[in-house]
Amino acid sequence: MKSIIRTCAGCKGKFDQSDLIRLIKSTQGGIAIQARGGRGLYLCKKQTCFKRLNQPKRLHYLFKTSAFPENLERDLMSLCIN
Repeated sequence: MKSIIRTCAGCKGKFDQSDLIRLIKSTQGGIAIQARGGRGLYLCKKQTCFKRLNQPKRLHYLFKTSAFPENLERDLMSLCIN
């Protein structure tokens, strides 16, 4: 069975889809961790990628927002590895 390869929005590395975290912009305008649906991106589990993505200009470009909600930021940091 062929694996699905996706690109991390933080480091631009190529990874198997199952190894990445998917973030989506919901129809209500918020950002959520979700398996599918909505406009989304993939993020690998490195803290450096999350920090690279968690910049106002980058988030505005990708999700048309300037900051992650505080609870989502905490959840993402708990999923990340050093």
